[in-house]
Amino acid sequence: MKRFLAVFLCLCLSCALMSAGLLPGAVPAAKAEQPPSQYKIKFTCGEGYGFMDEVYVQVGQMFTFPECTFDPPVDKVFDHWEMSGVDGIYYKGEEIKILSSCDGGDGVIIVTAYYKFAAQARVTTAPEAKDLTYTGNPLALVTAGQAESGTMAYVLGTDSARAPKYDWSADIPAGTGAGTYYVWYKAAGDSTHSDSNPRCVPVILKKATLDAPLPPTAESVTTVNVTLKKIAGYQYCMEGTAWQNSNVFDGLTKNTKYTFYQRIAGDDNHEPSPSSEGADITTEDISYETVKAEGTEQTTGAIAELVVRIRRSENDDATFDSYTGAEMDGKVIPADQIARAKGSLILTVNKAYMQTLSAGNHELKVNFTDGSVEIPVKISAASPKPTPKTGDRSDPVLWIGIVLLGLAGIAVAMKRYPSRK
Repeated sequence: MKRFLAVFLCLCLSCALMSAGLLPGAVPAAKAEQPPSQYKIKFTCGEGYGFMDEVYVQVGQMFTFPECTFDPPVDKVFDHWEMSGVDGIYYKGEEIKILSSCDGGDGVIIVTAYYKFAAQARVTTAPEAKDLTYTGNPLALVTAGQAESGTMAYVLGTDSARAPKYDWSADIPAGTGAGTYYVWYKAAGDSTHSDSNPRCVPVILKKATLDAPLPPTAESVTTVNVTLKKIAGYQYCMEGTAWQNSNVFDGLTKNTKYTFYQRIAGDDNHEPSPSSEGADITTEDISYETVKAEGTEQTTGAIAELVVRIRRSENDDATFDSYTGAEMDGKVIPADQIARAKGSLILTVNKAYMQTLSAGNHELKVNFTDGSVEIPVKISAASPKPTPKTGDRSDPVLWIGIVLLGLAGIAVAMKRYPSRK
């Protein structure tokens, strides 16, 4: 009896160990998988297009099929929903209890939209483009249209060739900046009518026009330059030539009257303004004169520095500051070869530079911001020293000199040695 009891206990222990998978060859019992506590319901548009937000439901919860907000395909309207894992069709407002059988295996339940053919709604009064000009405020681009068996819907597109699929609205589009807008419209069908075919109305929102400004005024005037007063956003013109952004006009002739104009330049939302009336401005009649010139005529072998003094015809104090440089025969004199000082303008060209000039006529040109003056310079070749001539018996001066010398010698001899009786 004791042996039987021991065997029985061993068999029970072995069975328990095998069930627990602790003995070789034992197979553990499979654990039942627990379904997720909630599922994600994902809506798909089927033949239509658009997007609907996903929702989450608990196991055993009642789910109500919503209104379809997908855009239906052409000539169709929404008909019903179908859910994965469940047979049958469902309409807006119907309910179903969520069970694990609805899941496709990944915790997601798919709800798909289906459509049916329907007669199109109709646009009875098409919207028309408005005549618009930029004001800086949003402006309705078209007049309101009218629809039958539906409501009017609008959207702004990027061109007139392809209608946008999304963002249709009952609101008439508005534009603010000047440019071309493409307003698409259609009759959005009701529950028994599909949408009409979309159409486009191009709308031009024109640039605003500006009033002509006052004539320009001069900021500075020289003999060869007029600078007008600069105003931001303005353009300038002289004598009917092309408009320019710069307010500076160079290369003019002294003591000459010119007519200048200005206008407000256009931008993305404004056309350029009409031209202002003309403003007559006369360039200055400034001249420069040489009041001192030393060393303008020199001789090779005796070269010295060249010093000139130049005076301005008006406002002589400006002579020194108006100086811009000097040239000799069209070539710039290096700055280290010339010195300047005040007192009108005193220029000194050093001896070393003057020695580089060849014999002949030269021209010193002194330049100013509003004129110049030319000074002639002459370098003469030095005359060679005379040399005595020999073998010329016909020179009377030479013979007279010889005779006089001879007579002088005789007189000296007679005085030193008197005759004896």
